[in-house]
Amino acid sequence: MEHLMILKQGVGAWNAWRDENPGIEPKLNEVNLQNADLRGINLGADPTAAERNRRSSRGAKPLCTLGAALYGANLRGADLTDASLVGTRFFQADLRNATITGADATGANFDEANLTNASLRDAKLTGAVFGEAVLRGVDFTNANLTEANLMGVNLHGQNLAGLVFRGACLMDANLAETDLKGADFSDACLIDANLRGAELTNANFTGANLLGATLEDAKTDGAKFEDAQRDKTGIAC
Repeated sequence: MEHLMILKQGVGAWNAWRDENPGIEPKLNEVNLQNADLRGINLGADPTAAERNRRSSRGAKPLCTLGAALYGANLRGADLTDASLVGTRFFQADLRNATITGADATGANFDEANLTNASLRDAKLTGAVFGEAVLRGVDFTNANLTEANLMGVNLHGQNLAGLVFRGACLMDANLAETDLKGADFSDACLIDANLRGAELTNANFTGANLLGATLEDAKTDGAKFEDAQRDKTGIAC
């Protein structure tokens, strides 16, 4: 694969190639990058590309608006610290034990990816999609999940204290017995979410949709529910 050969030259060579070829969509589907050192790599899309294309003169070569395609790629144990992953597509990728600390994964697609024991500490995950992703043991410490799509994910019993889920979709998510102290769910969708036994002390649900959500045995001391949509008997506060 042409793009894989460039990547094998190292992160520096890859990033230089990306800078020189902003109109090319990187395709790395099903590549084996297990335990690869990819710190600081640019696999993402230029977030200004769409606007720049709109303003460019007729006949100008368009910039690529998509991040790299890594469908089914093996990134188990790979180090993606501080990587640019804006719009990168990790559909069905193996990211077990991967380090994605400090990465900008705005709008990245992790549908059906396996992120077991991966580190997303300090990652920017605004608008990222995690449909049917395996998130067991993921370290989300200080990650920003604003407007992320976490519909139906299983985060049972994990430590998500203080995280920002503002405007996120958590419909049907399993958050039972999860530590969500001080988490921000303002304007989030939690329809039919399972929050049974969750630690919700000082969590913010202002403007959130909690219709059908289960909060039995949840600890809600100091939690805010102003303007939240909720079942009449669904929340003790």
